[in-house]
Amino acid sequence: MAKDFQQLFSSLEEKTPRQELLSKVLVTIRKQEIRRKKQKMIGFLILSLAAAFTIPFTSQMLISQINNSGIAYFLEAIVNDFHSFLNFWQEFILAILESLPIVGLLVFAVSLEAFIFTFRLFLREKNFKDQLGRQRFAFKI
Repeated sequence: MAKDFQQLFSSLEEKTPRQELLSKVLVTIRKQEIRRKKQKMIGFLILSLAAAFTIPFTSQMLISQINNSGIAYFLEAIVNDFHSFLNFWQEFILAILESLPIVGLLVFAVSLEAFIFTFRLFLREKNFKDQLGRQRFAFKI
């Protein structure tokens, strides 16, 4: 049995790949990398624009909740009667904390953070390089 395998594999010749095969493979890999990078950039740009689109709406929601919560009244009382604030500062702070619009703050913070994060990823993927590979900006993000 061993002789059969030796005879089978001894008659095989080594195949050598063509010279241009390596260059074709490298060019194909590079094209796929460029295509993948473009897809990531477009995805990050779309997500960044979507997050930027939500910021005005969430800020308007936050402002309306702040106006409805009465925080302005407490802040006005602190400014107008600072002596009373010093006497009752614990009650003032607890009243302000109780009337904070937590949902509005969270929604606004999440939309702002989503915009900053996706825009940063877009800029990092873009890598601030032009077609020749030179750096256009000196700072790193």
